[in-house]
Amino acid sequence: MSARAVILDLIYIIILILLTPLLLIAGISRADFRWLLARKFIYWKYSPITLNSPHNHHQPVIIIHSASFGEAMLAIKFADLYYATEKQLRIIFLVNTKSGYEFLKNRQSKFNKSLVAVMPFDFSFFIKHTFSKLNIKALIILESDYWPNFLLHMGNKHIPIFAVNARLSLNSFRLYRLLPSLLGHSLTKINKFYSASNASIARLGKLGIAKKSLVHLNSFKIELNTPWRDDELAEEYQLAFNKPLGEKDFLVVVGSLQPSELDFVLQAWHSFRKVADKSFLVIIPRHITKLDEFLASLADKNKNLPPTKIGSLSYVYPNNLLFLNKMGTLKKWYQLANCVFVGGTICSRGGQNFLEPIAAKKYTAIGPNVANFETEKDMLVKVEGIKVVQTPDALVEFLKKAYFSPAQADKVALRGYQEMRKNAGSLNLVVSSIIKQIL
Repeated sequence: MSARAVILDLIYIIILILLTPLLLIAGISRADFRWLLARKFIYWKYSPITLNSPHNHHQPVIIIHSASFGEAMLAIKFADLYYATEKQLRIIFLVNTKSGYEFLKNRQSKFNKSLVAVMPFDFSFFIKHTFSKLNIKALIILESDYWPNFLLHMGNKHIPIFAVNARLSLNSFRLYRLLPSLLGHSLTKINKFYSASNASIARLGKLGIAKKSLVHLNSFKIELNTPWRDDELAEEYQLAFNKPLGEKDFLVVVGSLQPSELDFVLQAWHSFRKVADKSFLVIIPRHITKLDEFLASLADKNKNLPPTKIGSLSYVYPNNLLFLNKMGTLKKWYQLANCVFVGGTICSRGGQNFLEPIAAKKYTAIGPNVANFETEKDMLVKVEGIKVVQTPDALVEFLKKAYFSPAQADKVALRGYQEMRKNAGSLNLVVSSIIKQIL
């Protein structure tokens, strides 16, 4: 065990001791957090990697590591492209959240003999016990989940490491620069950083990453989906509203909303409804685990107006508001919408994927806080293919344009879609490049 690994382990232990009260409270109050802690700290009881290890020793594998749900979706796209050209290596999907784990497990059967596991905590002895006996041909890290002991272990075993859609935030950059021999050194174990962010590439360069290891490409998050069939959309609408799609009102869809953003949206909605009473708002939250928080807030704002529950997932309020607590349906609702506002962009969470409604050719608005999608936002703002709103009043104006001037709104949506189409294809290039380097 190296001196770096020992120091990192000691730092982790100190941090965990300091956070123990918070971890206990979260573990007691949240079942999903208990589920995650068990798999990160008692991983040998749950991980298919350790449970099936005798069976895995000799078969060559490629590991695709995702931080959360968004990266897990990118992991499936990567695996689809990989399997389209090469099926020689078995895939192990690693992930750090329960939502990402469940998403990957539901799609695991697409990939022959693949495994899905929660990433164990980054203690060097956990990492060694989990991965040292595997025949790993490559590690793919999606976005920015750079765990130092994990990188040091893989790099010291001379396993090729590729960071795909690589990002390094300003705060992370400052931390790496503050501790270069501990954290910065681990980044040098990565063979290639494929990034759409000029800022991230510049920061990695300042940390001493060689220029030949930094590859700038267009956004990896751009995906032009096959549209849902009309019958699939009709079924989704019928289940939510209990009426046929042919009777659809003007539909505003708010996707990936956080509880702290609800006031912002409802303030705009109440103003807009005064001039557009034949309109309906559909809110789909970012996390289904926050249902109670949303419903409590909605109940407080709709006193004496209880919702009508349709099925187990839809709550319809008298002010033409539908709250839909369902995973995996967002793209269908984007396709059904007349216009879209993407949440996670008003609070300081880094933003959510606003490229999905753009890909569906929808007039789309976002808030100003999109640190995780800054490159994509700049690309679309430049061609006036998206609207950035900073206040509820600005959101009202966006909705009015969609309602009263749909032709103009459609032109904005089309400009956004055309710019996306022009910049698509980076992930295909990266998969082809990695296959050439590892086979």
